[in-house]
Amino acid sequence: MMKNEKLFASQGGHIILSQVENEYGTYEDEYGEAARLYASRSAETALRQKTGVPWIMCKEWDVPTDVINTCNGFYCDNFHPRHPHMPKMWTENWVGCIMVGQILGALLGDHSLLQVMITIIDEFGLPRLPKWGHLKELHKAIKLCENALLNNEPVTPGLGLLQEVDVYGYGSETCAALLLT
Repeated sequence: MMKNEKLFASQGGHIILSQVENEYGTYEDEYGEAARLYASRSAETALRQKTGVPWIMCKEWDVPTDVINTCNGFYCDNFHPRHPHMPKMWTENWVGCIMVGQILGALLGDHSLLQVMITIIDEFGLPRLPKWGHLKELHKAIKLCENALLNNEPVTPGLGLLQEVDVYGYGSETCAALLLT
């Protein structure tokens, strides 16, 4: 459907990434080779869709070379992508989402709603401030860095203990830096 509607960036649309939602990497050792085969086939099935945008997989350690594995949780400072040519990415703090979701909720008439507080809109469709504004500004900042991020390999100069910076377009007129502390 998304391909038919030309929603992918490769077709002029706004979807810039696609995700294989598996978060299976943590459990693969328990299930052995069958689990690795399942994850591999999931990725291959996604790639066959030929969306023209990158595919990511959360918490998956042995992704194919055309899929980006991402960190998913609290502590991503020591995370490194499986393939050196892939960007370091964080998708979500899934543990935190579940904890918040267990505590909070809303009642709408005779229906109950489990509300996860990470959304930028509330259960009534209204902007959740300040998250709405912060996300809007983040999108503007990313758009300003688009050329540097997409057309350069990162340079990672050493900053010291528990600090990292990835500089895209180092030494050029347009550059972007991602700081990790």
